[in-house]
Amino acid sequence: MKLVDVRNKTIASYNSRELKDLRRRMNAVESVSGYLLSIGYGMSDEFPTLDKEVLKNKCRDIKGSELSGAENSVINEFYKQSALHSEATKL
Repeated sequence: MKLVDVRNKTIASYNSRELKDLRRRMNAVESVSGYLLSIGYGMSDEFPTLDKEVLKNKCRDIKGSELSGAENSVINEFYKQSALHSEATKL
């Protein structure tokens, strides 16, 4: 699944929920997308197959400080959306 698709599905998922602070989560989507671009993943590239914790560490290194709770949540959601897509394509 392409990174842009994972990002868009994550945004759609967040928009469908009643999140306490949607704006904070959307800002985190943009931040995480920027970290992934800085690491070298383009939006049209496939979503990274790295271990989630390895990717979080790379994003933390790019940021230069610990990831926020919202950024961690976004990365988790990116992996969730990617896994849902993988399962759907196996059927």
